[in-house]
Amino acid sequence: MAHLQAAGLGALADLGFRGLDNDILAPVIVTGYTGSRTHKLTPGQKEAKRVLAVVHI
Repeated sequence: MAHLQAAGLGALADLGFRGLDNDILAPVIVTGYTGSRTHKLTPGQKEAKRVLAVVHI
């Protein structure tokens, strides 16, 4: 992760990614969002999830 940050790059990851990227203001690893019956996704989170799904290979 430090190599990506030093190069000014980022990465997309699926919801199974469990990493050390805790920088909320400048994340290096971008993951989708997951909702539940008690935690509904906001419209912005739903759109971000759709965008990640489109670029997911």
